[in-house]
Amino acid sequence: MVQFLASPINPADVNQVQGTYPSHARLITSSTPSTTPFAVGGNEGVAKVIFTSPDITNVKAGDWILPFKPSFGTWRSHAIIPKDEMIVIKDEQKKGLTPIQVGTASINPITAWRLLKDYGKLEKGDWLVQNGANSGVGRAAIQLAKEFGFKSLNIIRRRDQNEEHILMVEELKELGADVVVTDDEIKDKERIRELTNNNDIKLGLNCVGGRIVNDMAKLMAEDSHFVTYGGMSKKPVNLPTAMLIFKNITFYGFWLTKWSKANPKEKQKTLDSILDMIQKGKLKDVPVEEIEWSTNTVGSLLVDKVNKTLDGHRQGKGIFIFKDI
Repeated sequence: MVQFLASPINPADVNQVQGTYPSHARLITSSTPSTTPFAVGGNEGVAKVIFTSPDITNVKAGDWILPFKPSFGTWRSHAIIPKDEMIVIKDEQKKGLTPIQVGTASINPITAWRLLKDYGKLEKGDWLVQNGANSGVGRAAIQLAKEFGFKSLNIIRRRDQNEEHILMVEELKELGADVVVTDDEIKDKERIRELTNNNDIKLGLNCVGGRIVNDMAKLMAEDSHFVTYGGMSKKPVNLPTAMLIFKNITFYGFWLTKWSKANPKEKQKTLDSILDMIQKGKLKDVPVEEIEWSTNTVGSLLVDKVNKTLDGHRQGKGIFIFKDI
């Protein structure tokens, strides 16, 4: 039995609740025939072990764990979890780390790591371009690119307030972004060549979709690689014929859920590396909005926070913090 400490609200979690995501939350049935089966949202979170059955030796009360399989349902205070469906966070791994740091390490940073390492085989000094640069994956990709020795061209939407926009640009550059531009500025090819010192852009990362993909592809080098891992705009990716014929750009799709099922050992290794970077201060926390969940919390408040995850007005990633439960 585990007690959750921190459970993030990711856009994909909300899509899953809406029924628009390829994987579905697990239905939970009761022994009482009159009880309607239900599902618990949430794919990411860290929990503390309360107690175990006598035959379990790889985990003990007080240990922190992460659900290994997707669609476990982390938006709840307690759960029973099979021993082969969790990743145990070793004592030395969690030393100095908060539940928020550990609870947000298993999706966005791992996605960013695999995107940078598995496509195109970038070498030190090579350039990549990404949209959604201020997202959780985008922020992780900026920091990991810096750690790996890559250069990053980062696209964000222009903020309504100029001061807010300037602060966002400065924040991403502090994380290690080499260049930050808006989705309008990316259309100016000559300006982008100037900002990147005429270097080839060999990797593209897309979590938005729509017209911006064409603008990015026009900047990329021959035989480069372009990966779509999200579609926040809900607009299709329309590929220019010239990009396929004359530039021979290879386009991919990446889904962490599918990758994790096929590469469980590699997922564990990637997570270990990420936790090590967080401990060493090389991977900074994403901005979060802590949402307290206690025995006195009104359910409608939690629902409201989930609903606002996709509206673009949150100051940071929403994360349930369980207290006094």
